[in-house]
Amino acid sequence: MKRTIFTSVSNAGGTVYKIREFQRLGFRVVAGDASPEAVGRFYADAFYRLPWQREPNYFDVIFDIIRKEKVDIYAPAGEAEALAVARMRDKFLELGCTPTAANLKTLEMAVDKCTLFEFFAREVDIPLPAFHTVDSLESFEAGLDKLKGLRLCMKPAKTSGSRGFVMIDEGGMDPKKVFNTRVEYLTVTPDYVRRAFEAGVVPKMILMEFLGEGLNVNANMVCKNGELLFGSVHTRENMKEGLSTAGVILHNDEIVEYNRRIAHALDTTGLITAQYIGNKIIEINPRWSTCVLHGSINEYLMGIQVWTGEPITVDPQDLATFEGRTYQRYYETITYYRDELKNTPVAEA
Repeated sequence: MKRTIFTSVSNAGGTVYKIREFQRLGFRVVAGDASPEAVGRFYADAFYRLPWQREPNYFDVIFDIIRKEKVDIYAPAGEAEALAVARMRDKFLELGCTPTAANLKTLEMAVDKCTLFEFFAREVDIPLPAFHTVDSLESFEAGLDKLKGLRLCMKPAKTSGSRGFVMIDEGGMDPKKVFNTRVEYLTVTPDYVRRAFEAGVVPKMILMEFLGEGLNVNANMVCKNGELLFGSVHTRENMKEGLSTAGVILHNDEIVEYNRRIAHALDTTGLITAQYIGNKIIEINPRWSTCVLHGSINEYLMGIQVWTGEPITVDPQDLATFEGRTYQRYYETITYYRDELKNTPVAEA
């Protein structure tokens, strides 16, 4: 009998890649999304339009779908949802469904970048960029003084992708770049941030050294009980809205060793991704991220197996030919009439 996997976000880059791979492996794929036009609806075996995650009945709907579809594996897609799932893991297990969200300690640390960096600085021997937690105008001024002389950037402590990321520069944005090039990062002045604090619109932020010149990589970590079972490192050569769209698998023993230390310190179980620039970590995404599939190497599947207790096996020949594997992420084109979607049922508990 086919096992059923259910993912709650199916309108992101890589959605079709993952759905097709799990179908190839013999899974039945149920996709959900708050958008009735999510790309996953056109490729999954079943599709449900979900409420937004912030709505109070969200998990009532999720549990109802799990019962109805007899879901074996639940794969939450975002950090906030994964944290909520980890906190109620037993409720999923009671329904005969295994959630793939990472362990609670990893998620509670990783969803708050300030908490994570402060923990790393105390407990883990890995290189870090200079940083300062900012939660008030006074702490922002203290951070500017502490990090004086460095190129600075700032990002919300709790966010996903590149949302809220800004460069901090006394001169603001270079007009030549604004009017003649595609601007990669929004640049604001310290005075702009000060006014934003006075207006009460700035969340808790991490102010940090901008590492713009080093090699930008993602490092996937498949872990169980604090042990790194499998890992891969791939470059981030092109980005779109914070999503890596091109890269190549690298051999990097230094970063793999840092990931071992991180997995041990967080007692990690699950599939998560650390991002490095040069040899300095800049964040952890405690969720499924970009994976390059190659023969028996399937980190998405491994992210399930560490929770189900199934053995993880990799063909040595696939491992020998994994390094140098290059990916380009494109979007497929689908066509339809919107009238066809008017009767899409909204999942309700």
